[in-house]
Amino acid sequence: MIEMLDDTYWIDISSIQKAKKFNEVTLKYEEDIDVIKDRYIIDAKSILGIFSLDISQPLMIRIHSDNNEVLARFYKDILDLIVR
Repeated sequence: MIEMLDDTYWIDISSIQKAKKFNEVTLKYEEDIDVIKDRYIIDAKSILGIFSLDISQPLMIRIHSDNNEVLARFYKDILDLIVR
C-alpha cells in the first residue's frame, strides 16, 4: 500500500521572482492547484490572482491529485519555496 502524500503545504513567494517561478511551475501541471489565504482561494495558474493576495506572508497551497507520482514531482519542483 502506498501512503498518500499530504496535498497541502505552506510556501514563501514573498518576492515577484518567487511568485513568477511558482506560477510557471503550476502551468506545467494539468491538476488544479490552489493558493489559499484566509478565506480566499485563488487559482495558482493565475499570476494576477496570486498578486491579488498579500504575498508577504507564507501562503497555503493545495494540489488536487490522487497520484503520488504527480504530487511528489510537483513538490520537488517547488521544494525551495516550501516553508512548512
